[in-house]
Amino acid sequence: MYENGDGVMKDDDMALDLYTRGSNAGNPASLYSLGMRYYIGNGVKRDERLAFRMFVASAEGGNIDAKCNLGYMYYYGTGVERDHFVAARLFAEAAKAWNPKAIYFLGIMYLEGDGVSADFHKGIGLLKLSDELGCSDASIALEQMGLASPKRDV
Repeated sequence: MYENGDGVMKDDDMALDLYTRGSNAGNPASLYSLGMRYYIGNGVKRDERLAFRMFVASAEGGNIDAKCNLGYMYYYGTGVERDHFVAARLFAEAAKAWNPKAIYFLGIMYLEGDGVSADFHKGIGLLKLSDELGCSDASIALEQMGLASPKRDV
């Protein structure tokens, strides 16, 4: 609300204060939002390890975006030791909740046999699903492979 000025005047300090209070109370959405701020260094000193811990707590509270971010962090070794097997598991869990970005990453991992057994058809199917759910990275990947589906006018 305050971070984007939704219905109120934009106030980053107020947003940070509310995220901090919510995080201290264990609120998964607040933990995720504050974790994102630490991950990118928005209004706070960038701290990938602290962001990782906040995403863990948020994911344990049921936040699917946090689970996807953890997969990303394990995939690239950001704030945590790189582990593609853990990344694949986290992306798969987030994909079950229809997270488009997690579905995209899982598709790429199946195509490359990275953290999972290679499966071209499963990888392409996941990329197409991610594309249908609006993930621009999936659209780009499919287009680069010559597999882009025609876009429908809305």
